[in-house]
Amino acid sequence: MAQATSRYSIMAQAATSRCSWRTHADGMHFRKLQVLPAKPPRLLSAIAQAEKLLSMSYMKRAQSYAHQQLAPFLELVQDERRLDEALAFGILTCAEAVLDRDDRITAVFERYLCLELGQALTMTKQCTAACDVFRIVADGFTDPSGRCAAAVRARWPLGANAGLFLRELFTCWGKAAERLHGGMAQDVYALAVSRGVWADPLQRPQNHYVRTLTIRPFWDVAMLPAARALEAAADVILTEFHALSTSHFCYYKDRLHDHGGADDHVVAAGEWSDVQLFAGCRKDLKNCALCPRTAAIIASQPAFNTVVYGAHWFSRLSPGTHLSAHCGPSNYRLRCHLGMQVPSGVRIRVGSEVREWRQGKCLVFDDSFEHEVWHEGTEDRIVLICDIWHPELDFANMILPHCLPDQREAVDAAMA
Repeated sequence: MAQATSRYSIMAQAATSRCSWRTHADGMHFRKLQVLPAKPPRLLSAIAQAEKLLSMSYMKRAQSYAHQQLAPFLELVQDERRLDEALAFGILTCAEAVLDRDDRITAVFERYLCLELGQALTMTKQCTAACDVFRIVADGFTDPSGRCAAAVRARWPLGANAGLFLRELFTCWGKAAERLHGGMAQDVYALAVSRGVWADPLQRPQNHYVRTLTIRPFWDVAMLPAARALEAAADVILTEFHALSTSHFCYYKDRLHDHGGADDHVVAAGEWSDVQLFAGCRKDLKNCALCPRTAAIIASQPAFNTVVYGAHWFSRLSPGTHLSAHCGPSNYRLRCHLGMQVPSGVRIRVGSEVREWRQGKCLVFDDSFEHEVWHEGTEDRIVLICDIWHPELDFANMILPHCLPDQREAVDAAMA
């Protein structure tokens, strides 16, 4: 798969070599994007200001990212016989579908660059202009003729990646609108629902979204055997946790910095830290050795140990911490919290419902719903977090066939 992606990336770069946004004597310019028609002076001014503030390396990364995003879908975009499928997946707009091959590729490539432009404008605190860009791109997907809707009704074998571009677009638009005014973000999400991007304005996964899965913010532990197994072992897990040193915890912001995401705004106040045991089906050998019985309990449950799009870890919230409203990336999974140390004054909102943790009990919720946490107590809150497959997910047919080789290797090792 890695080789194929690399081949597609090379093809995408060659196919977009005539794109209007390229290296010039005076550098790369977002303002040369042709996909933004009749750019008003206010928007042109904001784009020029963003270009002054951004480094050339950032601009080149934006172009590279657009190539990478286009690459897996390049064959769909190129093949005249698969244009309805490309429409159904939300890769092409109706206007793009009537263009010739090279112009189709260039148009889609520039659309991905517009996504980068909108995020650059948000990053440089020009959120009004960012919202303008996102609105223009989103409006390109409106479908007066009904052709796109007809393509979806043709029952293409759509997976969770269908509509991926629009989910990313509306997610970025919502974040820009939130920085302007919180109420504006809700208008953006309501628009997304009206256009079929999501079914609920409070459930907004970006990476994977399967509409046929039952949606509810909180889930009954009685329906989830793996969660009941955690509760049965709560005393053992708590004993191993107490043996951990505070030096084993890694702060959330440090982990983001290590992965290039230091500008994340989830931790609005206070401190959030963790001890990671598993990620993407793979053990953290050092930390699992510190908690062998906890690791064994997690590994014994297929609903836990095969979650390639999740992780399992001890999570610590310090008093005064506020985790701002955010959505997880996938509705493939649920998130299970086993209460280890639960002081008063700590609560979580998932969707529109607020609950509290209980010592030795699991709180299971769908983290693709918007959720937010407040710690107004005086002691650390500790939970063991385990991602668990949605109980209606067909793992063998929906997950395994789409695993990359390293993911399949990790799943096979976990199931051995």
